[in-house]
Amino acid sequence: MPLTKDLDAIRLSAPFIDPTKMPPYFGGTQIGKALDRVYRLLANREDGDRMIVLISDGQSGDLDPATTQELIAKLTRERVTVFYVHVAEGEPQPEVSMIASSTGGEAFVAGDPASLRGVFQRIDAMKPAKLKPAAPVSVDYFKPFALAGMIAAALQFIALFGLRFVPW
Repeated sequence: MPLTKDLDAIRLSAPFIDPTKMPPYFGGTQIGKALDRVYRLLANREDGDRMIVLISDGQSGDLDPATTQELIAKLTRERVTVFYVHVAEGEPQPEVSMIASSTGGEAFVAGDPASLRGVFQRIDAMKPAKLKPAAPVSVDYFKPFALAGMIAAALQFIALFGLRFVPW
């Protein structure tokens, strides 16, 4: 089931999902820092619903009660909804669950298909934001060249049967 039907959103998010491109000072699962950074990006968006889909397999060491309350205040002020998908054994971290529920989202374990279906329905109901591409999107323009190649191949095929001009 697709997370979004907006393929430009997926293409533009690719640089942010590669763990090798993360700064060296992150040093593991830092959910608090990640939410704060994404919050800053979403706070500058003018239109569309704001949502964070957080997928993690670990416990965050940077979420203490004060940080959690600060993040909840920021996210609710900007109307950012957080959905947390826990992809490890056991229950999600209570602080992250509190952030998700306080912002109108949900925290759940990835092994629950009914919850996933419900979250995807809520995501599909949201108003999409317009994204400005950071780089040009390449478009293939091959139709005229393919047509010319097909015509040349057809002419060669006809010439193989002896239907060609002989000047003598």
